[in-house]
Amino acid sequence: MLRRASQLADSATGESISKIGRSVLKKQLRTVLKLLKLAAEESDRDVEFVHQLRIMTRKTEAALALFADATRRTAVKELKAELRRIRRAAGQARDVDVNNQRLFASILGEDFGIRSEAIAFARRQRRELQQPIEAAYRRVKRKRIKANLLDMVRTDLWKKSLRKRNAKLILAHGYHDMVQDFLLSTESELTDIDSFHQARKAAKRLRYATDFLGEDFHPQLRELAPAFLELQQRMGIVMDYFQSARLLAEWSKLAKNADLAWTLDEMSRIERQRTEMNHNLFLQWFTEDLRNDLRMRFTRVLNDTI
Repeated sequence: MLRRASQLADSATGESISKIGRSVLKKQLRTVLKLLKLAAEESDRDVEFVHQLRIMTRKTEAALALFADATRRTAVKELKAELRRIRRAAGQARDVDVNNQRLFASILGEDFGIRSEAIAFARRQRRELQQPIEAAYRRVKRKRIKANLLDMVRTDLWKKSLRKRNAKLILAHGYHDMVQDFLLSTESELTDIDSFHQARKAAKRLRYATDFLGEDFHPQLRELAPAFLELQQRMGIVMDYFQSARLLAEWSKLAKNADLAWTLDEMSRIERQRTEMNHNLFLQWFTEDLRNDLRMRFTRVLNDTI
């Protein structure tokens, strides 16, 4: 199990920040690459491999953001590009996995022939999205990317002039930027689904960073965790319905059977209604008082650590 970065950095000097980062990022990258192999070769057995792969790439990206003050921009850009390539391949497949679970449950009351055709159609769509995951894994093996990434984390990623820098302060600066990104995203018009999606991504990054640092970094983070987890879960429900509605609408245009196309389009309509309902419930829950409370708590953490 990974030790938290704040525990590793406690009382550490700037000289050791690259050592801390190497320890953390090497373990995370190895986990990403292990999950990529499982997602490429065994997702038929367990779709959770794809889910965990997407989560782990995001966690690694959040860790990179925490170490931003200690890393070289060009090397980080290269590492992020590889992670993004893997995450996008996993993300498309995961969206379809979530959609299909919902589709298979909701179509049980349909005519047997339509039900069978819809399930077969959905499975074909999912098989097509397995190809980018398999291609990402082949690329990693063929181009020795695994060795290159781990070498980069050991050497090229880190700035040379860290001797006089405080390790915990470096982490605090990275955390500060993620907090500011999240707070800024919540000031936008969250009635717009694109702005809502951007706010959800900022919240997810910040949650992973918060979990990573833990209460050793600041005791307030322990109190923040439940409210922040609920925020992310509520936003996730909205986006799951939204992505499902989008996929079903696309599939209805691809279906050659008119009855199947109508069924998929009708399901998309229902998912749009559920998106709107849960989006409105979120906006009612995410009051100005709650927004201000989160801002105040995060500001206190930042003021105490920078």
